Amino acid sequence: MSLSRTILGFSICLSFTQNALSTDESMRAIADALRNDARLVCIGDSLSTSFWNRTGAASLLAWPIKKVTAIGGGAGIGSPIFRCISHCSPVSNVLSADKLGYTIERHSGSNEFFTLPVRGLKEAYGSIDFKTGVNGALFEFKLRADPLDKSVCGPFLEEDDLLKFRYLYRAPSAHLNHVSSISLVDFNEHALTFSPINDARKLLHLGEVPDGTGRPAISRHINASALDIPAINNLYDSAKVFVNEDSPIQSSDAYLQPAGGVYYKTDALGDYTQGLYYSSLADDSWSYIGFCSNIEGEDTHDKVFSIEQFLHWLDVTTISLNQPIVFMWRLGVEELDFEVVLEQYQGMISQTDKVANAIGIQEVYHLLITPYMMLVGQHAGKEAHQHLQDHQAICESIANELDHVAAVSIYEATEGNLFIGTNTSNDWLLKNGFNEFECGTEVIPLCDLYNGNFLDSFLVHPSHFDAAKFFAAIVGNEIRKKACHTDLVANGIIDVNDLLLVIKGWGSPEGDVTEDGVTDVLDVLELIATWGECWPVQAPFTGQFE
Repeated sequence: MSLSRTILGFSICLSFTQNALSTDESMRAIADALRNDARLVCIGDSLSTSFWNRTGAASLLAWPIKKVTAIGGGAGIGSPIFRCISHCSPVSNVLSADKLGYTIERHSGSNEFFTLPVRGLKEAYGSIDFKTGVNGALFEFKLRADPLDKSVCGPFLEEDDLLKFRYLYRAPSAHLNHVSSISLVDFNEHALTFSPINDARKLLHLGEVPDGTGRPAISRHINASALDIPAINNLYDSAKVFVNEDSPIQSSDAYLQPAGGVYYKTDALGDYTQGLYYSSLADDSWSYIGFCSNIEGEDTHDKVFSIEQFLHWLDVTTISLNQPIVFMWRLGVEELDFEVVLEQYQGMISQTDKVANAIGIQEVYHLLITPYMMLVGQHAGKEAHQHLQDHQAICESIANELDHVAAVSIYEATEGNLFIGTNTSNDWLLKNGFNEFECGTEVIPLCDLYNGNFLDSFLVHPSHFDAAKFFAAIVGNEIRKKACHTDLVANGIIDVNDLLLVIKGWGSPEGDVTEDGVTDVLDVLELIATWGECWPVQAPFTGQFE
């Protein structure tokens, strides 16, 4: 590899051989992608669902990323970032929180299941009792990006931003069982009428080029409309798109299964604007067993899915093949043997790589997160600590073995504290400056407001937005520490100030960024190789955790 940098007015060219990325280098690549142009897929169990009070979504609020330019989501219930509201009736919800779980095509009389954890489909069936909403409204997609207004990176939407929307749906088992045509209406303006049967988006993994012309939908899988529609940017009401009836649905015996969508910003030509594209692949009760199974569900709440299901979802939700993708794994720690968890993680990474490669994505990274101290099974004491420590060791060992994997541990960074309002956890927060936790435009007194009580009644999930932002900020700072190990003057930029510290420590351990015990020419070369902007340091991390 050849690197050229201008240092102190001199142009220096270095050539050296690199066999595999070190863990710091893989984290540096991840950090660079996240701050410039990357797709972030928060993948896992209920810790990864797309609610602002989950650590994955809260990363958009707490990390010093430059801008968020795309947000995707499913069609579940509740108030996630990306909502799907029903205007027709009757409607079934298909997700783990529903009584019938992942049962699909519920009026067919056969047992069909769709278990990919997209956090929800909705299913409308054209029975004699079927009714639409006002003006034929069936469903409404709504983006809840307002929390980004106060975030580190700033609002998702500005006044002059241009948006597009991609509609996602599952195709039933037989084409004849699908509603023949529907309309997409953006903020009361008709945008597109199309056939979900014949006007599906072309598929990258089949060597097709999505060009706005349709292809037959793939049965039993997530499809997208062939055309992405312009979306009206209305700053006074969150971006919304309606799915409306076009052909009559009542008494048609046809199914409509919306599966979510993607909002993304464009330039004046309609091309995607580079930045961070957030989406998640998770459901409320998922666990390790659902991933790397390559098995389709056979019961109402089976936590397994096929590679084929994963492949179609990732394909139709990809905006650009040139965009690096970071899979951020956030799973609750389970009472499983060390070897079982290790094998599961290795399998999950392998399966995900195969799916991304089949689509043609060239840059794929994995960020493995060991969560905060939590209840493991029925334990919150010694047994739980051991499982958290094992999880951390597994993630670190995989990161050391695979050159596109990096790992961070909230558990280690917070010294194993269980944040449930105890004096110990509250004292830790006070000691480390978190009673003045700066996050975007807010300064949050985590001790005065919450007394260090951050977990829900299950001692598993963050109990409020601010807790999620705190845990996300911890992850962000761990990324900075590993990605910016040469940032000796911790300001987010490797520059002449860091070089001067290396020179000052010449021949001693001071300034030893290569961690070989002495500061020498190798440290200068390492610093030059990482020269430039890195991951900005945020308060109260300045001077902390170093």
